Amino acid sequence: MNHFSASAGQKATLAILLLCFLICSSPESYSQVWEKVDGVNPYVNRIFFDKANPDVMAVASDSIPMDLDEADIAFWNIESYGLLISRDGGKSFGDIKLEKLMVLDIIQALDKPETWYASYVNMGRGSVAFSSDAGETWDTDYSKCDGSFQIMKLAATTTDDKFYGACVNTGNGIRTSDDAFATCKADESVNISSRDIQISGVDPNIIIAASDDNFTGHVFRSFDNGETWMQDSLGLDGLRIHCIQPSGINPAIVYCGADSVATDDNSVGRGIYQSLDSGRTWRIINAIDNKVYDIAAHPSNPNYLAAACGKGGVYVSGNAGHWWEKKEGGLPDDADVRTVSIPGLAPTNKGVIVYAGTFGQGMYKSEHITTDIEIMDRDTDSGIEIAGISQIAGSSSINVKWRSKSSGNFNIRMFDPLGRTIAAIDYFGYNSVHSAAIQIHSPVGSRAFFISISSGNDFAVGKFLLSR
Repeated sequence: MNHFSASAGQKATLAILLLCFLICSSPESYSQVWEKVDGVNPYVNRIFFDKANPDVMAVASDSIPMDLDEADIAFWNIESYGLLISRDGGKSFGDIKLEKLMVLDIIQALDKPETWYASYVNMGRGSVAFSSDAGETWDTDYSKCDGSFQIMKLAATTTDDKFYGACVNTGNGIRTSDDAFATCKADESVNISSRDIQISGVDPNIIIAASDDNFTGHVFRSFDNGETWMQDSLGLDGLRIHCIQPSGINPAIVYCGADSVATDDNSVGRGIYQSLDSGRTWRIINAIDNKVYDIAAHPSNPNYLAAACGKGGVYVSGNAGHWWEKKEGGLPDDADVRTVSIPGLAPTNKGVIVYAGTFGQGMYKSEHITTDIEIMDRDTDSGIEIAGISQIAGSSSINVKWRSKSSGNFNIRMFDPLGRTIAAIDYFGYNSVHSAAIQIHSPVGSRAFFISISSGNDFAVGKFLLSR
């Protein structure tokens, strides 16, 4: 019998070959996740899918660059390329609609799916166009919501009795309308320029707006259908918020995409941030150091999310945003992804299809994709860690234990799932391990609540289930 004994050099060679095989056989290394979609212009502003028929899509794109990433967007007085509409899932596109107009966003009336609205810019002025036949023809003779501002995002309540617009180049960036944009009213209580406004899919009374400013606003939220607004954005200091996406599962969870603008007007990517208390406090969770321009959710399955992360490509989540993974195979190396959209096709065991619009290289369609890891490791640089939350037996008080890197003043707040304060105390701690009791004075309608602890720029959020 012949015996083969490998030398040390042969073993090293075999190990290298095995490593190369494993690397090359990794799905991420060779998989072609993205494929380019022909027929649209290179600079894509928005991708819209008909909720009633996911084979119908509209793409707002241009052949001349207009960088909407700029701190102060100067909308040139140039002719743009309006909308291109496909009725076969992007295989082909028809004639240009809203020709010569720069389209920024499209939404659909929820009770009349054939009714579409599109915000556009004409000669520097913003307006809203109307279509009653799913984008085939548009009425622009009577300008709706016309002004020197530009509407970056549109939103409508589930009953379509109230419409919203997020506007830039204005100090009153939230516009509301109760007559389908025939007239628009500026909400003068919110002094921000805004790039995004979204309505919760769980509770339509919850509306979240993004502030286009490093120092004021950040995120505004309303719990009464836009009648009043609150600003509480611990964790977003010095950030500009591009986009907002409320969870379609839990009304207390919200995601946003951020960057920051330097004094020379150049922006620096920051990442995807998450709030567990309806927008009061935030922490970065993924896509770190990337500009996050857009976050989209599957229209009927909110577990699936996608984020347009500029030069970082596309990040996707298959578990409602708790974990995100980068998907870039097939995108150009220098692709700058500015917008994403998920059609309402039923997810398969391989995930969902995502469309990505770039700045300069057109539109791409993915294969079915999702995240491979179900549990996210939430590393954080915060100097506070909650060690335990418990209800004190026989009382209406809650005991909270936490650790901190240093002593100092701590603010402890208790919130319900809508972010409303139930109780709050201030505490000074001398050591690194702390404990404090919170007396609940307000009635609690839900058993679930959140505890936030903050000190300077450090904060932590924990969740607890109250026993009856």
